[in-house]
Amino acid sequence: MKRLMLLPLACTVALALSVPSFGHTGLEFFLPEVPDPDAMTMDGNDADWGWYDNDFALSTPPGDDFYSPQEGLVIDPEDYQATVRYAYSRPPDNRLYFFYTIIDDSLRRQEPDLRRIWHDDWTQLNFDNDHSGGPGLGANLEEASNHQRYHLRMLPGPDNVAAFNSQIEVLGDEALGWSQDVDFDGNFTGIWDLAWTLNPPDADEGTLDYEATWEGRFQTYDTHGLSEAESSRHVYSAGQITHIGPMVYDCDTVPSEYIFWLKDRFTGAENGGGYDVDCDNFPDWTLLECENCPNAGGSGATAVESSSWGLIKSHLSSQLQ
Repeated sequence: MKRLMLLPLACTVALALSVPSFGHTGLEFFLPEVPDPDAMTMDGNDADWGWYDNDFALSTPPGDDFYSPQEGLVIDPEDYQATVRYAYSRPPDNRLYFFYTIIDDSLRRQEPDLRRIWHDDWTQLNFDNDHSGGPGLGANLEEASNHQRYHLRMLPGPDNVAAFNSQIEVLGDEALGWSQDVDFDGNFTGIWDLAWTLNPPDADEGTLDYEATWEGRFQTYDTHGLSEAESSRHVYSAGQITHIGPMVYDCDTVPSEYIFWLKDRFTGAENGGGYDVDCDNFPDWTLLECENCPNAGGSGATAVESSSWGLIKSHLSSQLQ
């Protein structure tokens, strides 16, 4: 597949840096635009992510992007590593994209109950798409609307669900499952285009030294009700600021044995409040535009101003001064 280089032009960076962020935590990240959604195939292989500048990727230790909130608990990189990439597409595709790579010394996959996915190895995707803030535990429909939260598990059971709307754990209403990849009637919803790989391919509970990938794109919502008709689709555009809170977990022997949350990659500042149940504690993500790319009516890849990433780093560093 043709490799496209995607980095913001100086004018795009200037636009992004001039937009007021209304930041809640001071932690800021950048979300690049997918140059050509039609060229992306969700198959768990990152060959079609060649356009992605990996300076935007986030990784667990030994990387500088995640930390564990569990005091004194440090995981050996030989035991677990995760790398996370996010991107977005403007309308008409209008979806959020991600690619995860996970290297783990042992695979835990025992729990058949969707509400107890967190007993196994799993990842959690948290979104406050309209940047509105507020509680997001899912204790009521308003909280469920504030904050989308999904648990991803490999090797689905008979229900075939891989992306579980975990607010159901608290609210208890399975009608929220309309935005999963598979609803509770066993129907593929069309909300998600999701794939994963395992190496070795026959990896299962107890497999040692495996590597997994997760690749997906999906529709997100500013408000989330008990049906799509009662919800409002989020519309992505350059310069916008959204909330994304990725969390990764490793469970060798006990549930959520190792937890990783994002921290500021330049200052090392940690988000002590966490963001799994509180949208006000989410990191901010500014959406960067891919100019002259196919989905913008252009002819191809955009050349890069060498100072672009420096401008971004300078901006981020200045936020906490």
